Amino acid sequence: MPVSSYIHRLRQKVGHDLLHIPSVTILVFDEQGCVLLVKDAGSGQWTTPGGAIDPGERPADAAMREMWEETNLLVELSHITGIYGGPEFFITYPNGDQTSYFMTVFAARIAGGKMRPDQVETLEADYFAPDDLDRLDLSSWKRLVLADAFQSQPQTRYQPNTWRPAPGGLRTGGMSDYIRQIRAKIGKEQLMSPAVGAIVVNEEGHILLQKRADNGRWALPAGGIEPYESPTQAVVREVWEETGVLVEPIQLTGIYSGPEYNFVFAGSGDRVEVFSVIYFCRPIGGRPEPDGLESVDVAYFAPEALDFLPEKWQRRTADAFQNHSTARFYPATWQPHHS
Repeated sequence: MPVSSYIHRLRQKVGHDLLHIPSVTILVFDEQGCVLLVKDAGSGQWTTPGGAIDPGERPADAAMREMWEETNLLVELSHITGIYGGPEFFITYPNGDQTSYFMTVFAARIAGGKMRPDQVETLEADYFAPDDLDRLDLSSWKRLVLADAFQSQPQTRYQPNTWRPAPGGLRTGGMSDYIRQIRAKIGKEQLMSPAVGAIVVNEEGHILLQKRADNGRWALPAGGIEPYESPTQAVVREVWEETGVLVEPIQLTGIYSGPEYNFVFAGSGDRVEVFSVIYFCRPIGGRPEPDGLESVDVAYFAPEALDFLPEKWQRRTADAFQNHSTARFYPATWQPHHS
């Protein structure tokens, strides 16, 4: 399929400037444990099936659609193997367009269809054993994703955190340079925005909340992912900036997105569609203290005392305490249109 109307519309306003794009890729294995790859029509390289998520589309639906469009295969998604981002997922295309992908990776099995590359995005499709991958010209992000994919235990994996607070404990928050620069060019137009949220639980089992400076309401620490950082780095950074607590991510518990995650910011009128990745974390340093910029108060609350939180956050918190090895996601409802 051609570039989505959403990306085309943004490119008309930002030119070749960096775009942070939510995307999906799909991993299908045969009975011998070989993974399905497709040959990309643009680059001629082998890659995993996948592509950008459309506005209003959940990651699972995007995965189903992309797989069908590229291979003519209908799949059933089993679990999320990982959610990724950072320098490995930065691409400069031959035309000069710069893109940083925020990528949700699904494991799936074939449920229907007959494999037939579309000859538009994909030229060939074949299965490869782990040893076969060494002879392929694979980018760093593909090798990272595939290394996690060949792990035998179904589990949602995440990149290790490498972010550390600045010397002296300086905390700098607020709007990122990326958002500021892109908003200067697109105005209030809808922007698909990857974000993180943290369920931080101390030794007493209490949950860390911040009182937001913008609306005076209590909420869990959360914020946007920068184009050059992994989601794991983002969650550690955001919790530190907003609460003064240094955390260690323990588990990636879910991704939440879709039409109900469209917002219009009251102060600016900016439209945003959020893809929220939630981590279960434990505190390992610092002390609860508001930054005065994004938060005006910080405190731990007992889990049973969180009924004042919005329903969406109560759901995400409940999911985090289920202690599943794989991340929660909204199930796919997409079906192919048959003529």
